[in-house]
Amino acid sequence: MIYQVVDWAVTYIECLVMLASIILISGKKLEGSKYTVILCLAALGNAFLVAFLNSIRAFSFATPMISIVYLLSVSFFLSKGTLILRAASCITVSFIVLAIGYIWIIFVCLLHGGDFEKAFLVFMTPGPRRCLYLALDKTSDVVLYLIFRKHLYRLSTLKKRWLVSLLIGSVFAYGVTQYLMNAILSHDVHMMRQASIVSFLVLLLFFLIFSLLLLTVASRDQERAQRLVLQQTDRLMEKNYQMLYQDLQENAKRIHDFHHHLRVILNFAEQTEDQQTQNYVQDLLQISYRDVRLCNSGNDIIDAVINCSAAEAARSQIDFHYEVNLSSTLSQISPIDLCAVLGNQVENALDACKKIPDVQDRFIQVSICQNKSFVVIQVTNSAHQNPFTADGRLVTNKEEPEFHGLGLKSIQDTVDKYNGYLTNSYEDHQFQSEALLCFSTI
Repeated sequence: MIYQVVDWAVTYIECLVMLASIILISGKKLEGSKYTVILCLAALGNAFLVAFLNSIRAFSFATPMISIVYLLSVSFFLSKGTLILRAASCITVSFIVLAIGYIWIIFVCLLHGGDFEKAFLVFMTPGPRRCLYLALDKTSDVVLYLIFRKHLYRLSTLKKRWLVSLLIGSVFAYGVTQYLMNAILSHDVHMMRQASIVSFLVLLLFFLIFSLLLLTVASRDQERAQRLVLQQTDRLMEKNYQMLYQDLQENAKRIHDFHHHLRVILNFAEQTEDQQTQNYVQDLLQISYRDVRLCNSGNDIIDAVINCSAAEAARSQIDFHYEVNLSSTLSQISPIDLCAVLGNQVENALDACKKIPDVQDRFIQVSICQNKSFVVIQVTNSAHQNPFTADGRLVTNKEEPEFHGLGLKSIQDTVDKYNGYLTNSYEDHQFQSEALLCFSTI
């Protein structure tokens, strides 16, 4: 009796793991303790169904298929995935569990002496050896579930055609696996030869399908991660420029106020006829204040980028000029998007100019012009060398191109978002980047 209880227990564990995996793949409809209770009850129902079918027949190859139908039906109430997704997950999970069971049975049969038919009957008969086999089998199921449970949701991101391919491949592999086991147990040489050929083709097909699935998922994850990096970079760039712009305005105000303080000190020195103090203050006035011409276009991001870039250009001995003609504040364009384009364009221009040995040859010209529902952002700068490859691709010359090249992609992605265009050209040691953004004026 104790061996029968062990059989029921491991059957329940198997049903629980399978149902939990299917729901994670298809997306949970419920959360919390309610989900846990219903999941356990549904798995218990599946375990009773399997136990009942097995009691009718010592080992029924139809039992797993009936169990799959049950799991598919239950998943409708516990998950929110489409029928194709739920069906593909049911067959795939069932195939993996079945394959693990067969792998272990073959392994223990080999250890038992290699007589598969005799060993199979031994390990299918309730007893200590079957308990050992079940422990190895179900422990493998649980371990695999715990390892991959956080990644199962990725299958739900696959397109419909991939889900259909996965469903067909899993059904085919499941059927062939059953066929192979029959061939092993039959000892029919002709049948085993056919099974070997079929097994090779199935393994090859299944490998190709899963390779394509993994490549698709990996590519999508990489694009998603890159998109998040670009968004975060643009957001930080916007915040950085705004902070620098505020500091620049505050410093200009302090310099202006300091200029007036010096005037007062000079006046006091003149009243006391302190010629030495007068001369010293007049010298300070000549070098301590200069009228900083700040960009005041009406758009905070444009002003921040232009003014901060002009200050950096002055520190790097780069001749910086700009012209901004706007008929509105460009409120229809997200500040992050505007910063992604202009900020990256000017940053690339500054980096290119800093590489030019002769400071006399360094220059940057920024032109921003709005015409009704579109704005053109053009940045021209001197360049030490041609940034284009022989096949016309624009590449970065920075030390970490795999990271810094994201700036170019950020500009292109933003331009595409606003149905515009981006053109880059190089001629006579001058590089020009022109971006057009279209927006609604309503």
